[in-house]
Amino acid sequence: MSASAGRVLLMPKGEYNASTEYHVLDWVLYNGRPYVAKQTTTGNTPIEHPTAQNPDSYWQLMLDFPTEVDAVPIENSQGLVRSGGVYSAIVVKANTTDVSTALGLKADKTDAFLTTDSAEAIDDADYIPFYDTSESAKKKTLWSSLKTIVKAVFTGATSGANGTSGDVPAPQAGDENKWLKGSGGWANLPSFVGATAQANGVSGLPPAPTIADRNKFFRGDGTYAEGTGGDAYMETTATLSTSQETTVTFTDADTSKLPVNATYKVAFTKDALKYTQLSCTSAGTVTVKIPKWTSAETVGVRLYIAYANS
Repeated sequence: MSASAGRVLLMPKGEYNASTEYHVLDWVLYNGRPYVAKQTTTGNTPIEHPTAQNPDSYWQLMLDFPTEVDAVPIENSQGLVRSGGVYSAIVVKANTTDVSTALGLKADKTDAFLTTDSAEAIDDADYIPFYDTSESAKKKTLWSSLKTIVKAVFTGATSGANGTSGDVPAPQAGDENKWLKGSGGWANLPSFVGATAQANGVSGLPPAPTIADRNKFFRGDGTYAEGTGGDAYMETTATLSTSQETTVTFTDADTSKLPVNATYKVAFTKDALKYTQLSCTSAGTVTVKIPKWTSAETVGVRLYIAYANS
């Protein structure tokens, strides 16, 4: 006398087909997941996410695992695909270069998080099946650890709060010569403004020197001028004449400061200006003659003094 135990082995049937009759222990693939038949069935499609209210009487999911998702734009996606009750893939939208936006960073940037399309927040203790090509090939990562992979976004400092490090804002066309400010925006650096006898200067970028300025020094008044390496200098201003030479006289009651045997050089705040005569015929007085000019403008004149060796 013999008895039949019936089927005891799984019978692979390939991709699910609604017109095929399946029997107990037949197993199929449906949307990339394996299901095994619990009873004879035809046309009863496996339920991917069965619940107590919506049970699957015909199929049993054999194994759930993340499905492969390509990095392409997904309608209404905030960067996460949820499938079978687990977070199955993180998707960076192809139509944006802002990873933080694609992954849904909070506006205050203090605690990065991901949400599903239904805005269900992910806790730090959640495991995220995250595709990892590292040597360890881990496929699940705590979100608290995964947040370190997602780059933070740079925020600028304010008068009352420090900024945060991270990806800086993308410069726009026209920002190629600007600098990133601590407040978080792209801006031009201010230009240097030289000091005058009446006002302090303003820090900033100095004017670009010309070829003719290559051996000159940048002065506090904002101009490039010749330096002599001398021991002292005197300076004044002169209003140029359009009809005749302009005479500039430097004097000092202490005649030893303007000796006849010293070496003198002159520099002007106007590069094109030259002198026709520089003389010290008596101690304490140095005369500089400037040719007539095209306009009656006021210029700075500096007299450099290199004393002779005693």
